[in-house]
Amino acid sequence: MRIAALATAAAVLLSTATPAHADPLVGAGLPPLPGDRSSAATGLNEAGTAIGYSVRVDPATGTRTETPVRWSPDGAVTRLPLPRGNTDTEVRTNAINDAGTIVGDTRDSREPHALRWDTDGTVTPLAPLAGDAGTHASHLTADGTAYGWSHNGFGTLHAVRWGRDGVPTRLEVPAGAESRTSEVKDVGGAQVVGYLHDATGRAFSVRWDAAGRYHPLDPPVSADRVNASGVITGSSGRDGVVLEPDGTVISLGPNVLTTGINSAGRVIGDHEPNLPRRAPRTWSPDGTPTVLPVLGTDEFGFADDINDAGVIVGQSTTWTGCCSAKGRAVRWNPDFTVVPLLGPTGYTASSAFAVNERGTVVGNSYGTDGGRAVIWRG
Repeated sequence: MRIAALATAAAVLLSTATPAHADPLVGAGLPPLPGDRSSAATGLNEAGTAIGYSVRVDPATGTRTETPVRWSPDGAVTRLPLPRGNTDTEVRTNAINDAGTIVGDTRDSREPHALRWDTDGTVTPLAPLAGDAGTHASHLTADGTAYGWSHNGFGTLHAVRWGRDGVPTRLEVPAGAESRTSEVKDVGGAQVVGYLHDATGRAFSVRWDAAGRYHPLDPPVSADRVNASGVITGSSGRDGVVLEPDGTVISLGPNVLTTGINSAGRVIGDHEPNLPRRAPRTWSPDGTPTVLPVLGTDEFGFADDINDAGVIVGQSTTWTGCCSAKGRAVRWNPDFTVVPLLGPTGYTASSAFAVNERGTVVGNSYGTDGGRAVIWRG
């Protein structure tokens, strides 16, 4: 194992970005379906198409219905269809690729069931492995391959991928571990990372190749994220780490949770010295850290996504009482200037969770009506 010598130096050279605030960027609310109460976003692609769900609450019974939707770049909302005969009332989208293919799942039955929506509106159920009872699709590649898990109904997850035909292929596990849990954590291009259990029940992180074969990480780290070049972020013991394809490990310091990495190898995450107060940070490819500034008198924040230009989005947060917090959506520019992202009026809190290469940001605002999906352009 090779450990980068500059890990110690990086801890000493920790810098704090100049706490400059740029002018606020005003977002546009993404509407629910006609007659519905609220909306929530769950994803964004490079064309500026957003996905999420629309919420209706029956005034007489209080029954809540979540319907999967897509918003076009001009903000128009479209209901996504369900398979014939499906009566589930909680259906959400999870991922969208640049071609406009979407995956999600039903959630209100005993077992979730994954779905794929093609650009022509066709919906395809993603089948479980033989003998399993439910499925969940969490990631989607450029060519439409979906990744997620198949569930046996008794607590065991099996990492799988689905091709265009919706037929599942189990990702390889060690001999004798077929009854053990395995799960995909992240997909970057053709790179897939996750974890599995061996025949003795020992859990460890792995990389699955294009053929679905597993490769234990060397040295062993707990993987969180991966980019298209195969650079992995995660943890080793108490330290956040970066694992390079050649086996070099760069320490990001103790109590670090990594949440993203771009194609250049810039990492984002949160430093957690005093949970739940988290300090948003970013690390250059060589492991040099920078503290991201929060707004005004806010106490902490979260970094949730980064694009290849180095634009970061997340939340700036402050405590509002002993057990609650109020967050505001923010963007950090490549020079680490923090930009307030303003949502529709009438909402008391907000968050941003995705940014594309054009700099379009999607997130959610929260209020007494349940909330509104928001998109920021510019």
